[in-house]
Amino acid sequence: MNKHQIRLLFGALLIVVLLVYYFVYRPTSRGEKKDKDTAGAGSPSMSNVATVASALKTNIQRTQTISSTTNRASVVTDRQKTNEIRQYMESQNRPIEFYGRIVDQERNPIPGVKVKVDIRHITVIVPAPWGDEDQIIPIERETDSAGLFEINGVTGASLAIRSVEREGYRLSPKTEDIYSYGNTPTPYRPDLQNPVIIRMWKLGEPANLISHKTLLGFQPDGRTYTLDLLADKKMEGANPNGDLQIQFRRTLILKPGETYNWELDISAVDGGLIETADEFEYLAPEGGYQPTISLQTNSVSPSAAPDMTKNYYLTSRNGQLYGVVSLQIFSDYNGQSAILVDSRVNPNGSRNLQPDRSSATRGAY
Repeated sequence: MNKHQIRLLFGALLIVVLLVYYFVYRPTSRGEKKDKDTAGAGSPSMSNVATVASALKTNIQRTQTISSTTNRASVVTDRQKTNEIRQYMESQNRPIEFYGRIVDQERNPIPGVKVKVDIRHITVIVPAPWGDEDQIIPIERETDSAGLFEINGVTGASLAIRSVEREGYRLSPKTEDIYSYGNTPTPYRPDLQNPVIIRMWKLGEPANLISHKTLLGFQPDGRTYTLDLLADKKMEGANPNGDLQIQFRRTLILKPGETYNWELDISAVDGGLIETADEFEYLAPEGGYQPTISLQTNSVSPSAAPDMTKNYYLTSRNGQLYGVVSLQIFSDYNGQSAILVDSRVNPNGSRNLQPDRSSATRGAY
């Protein structure tokens, strides 16, 4: 109970006491005869009124004492919760140890690589769960002759690799860059005998490449389409002046929530395809290509996300073209099917697919 409520209660009780006093000692009307004995036996005296007032005052003081005790207990509880929150947040700071080894595409160690990382250290600045502040501790290292580097002697919740640089090399776009040490289901566990492998590509002469990224629609009735990756053009029918041929098959009319089967055949014109998960995709294989790749699976209509994404090396035009292509496949797209085609090809008969610095990662072409 706060002070304002106590004042209101005290005022109401005081009014009650005054009313009692008024009715006991109010003046009698003319002709009315008082009986001293009767009045003495049946009417409250001043001492009774004083007793009631004293009892009311005692109750108010007791209420104030209880309220004050409750407020103190609440403050203590809040302080305990704040301490628990602070302890939990700051407990995520652990001793940081990280061991890394940097190698090139042939797995040779690379000395002299400059590595910059940021350590995230949590500090609680106000007594609330949202009152944590990330203190970023920057650290720089350089690899030794074996391509090794290590980080220790600091505490924090996570480590982020900010940059890995050496002239004449390019970092893999698939490099993992965040390592958590705090209260996570799968914290990173450093191992001196098994350092984290970070890959870089030793650059050669960049190739004169032709790159496109285009969303193309297809009727999923089994008809053939030909894609010209040099001209970024789709042609209906089997055309020898192209690089890829596409055939989509599925139920033509789909209902919302319906599960359906679909099939996709991808063929290279006078060439072949190899699925790839390479980190760089800078050098097409010399052999091992197959002329046609068939895909089939189930999907549910409708879906805004692609059903699958596939990456392939390809050769076409009787070995005059080498390239790499990423296909995001939508089996149900605005009543038809579609593929987002992201390609990078060398039209000069060379397997070199290394882009220049302005187009070092997929999607920038």
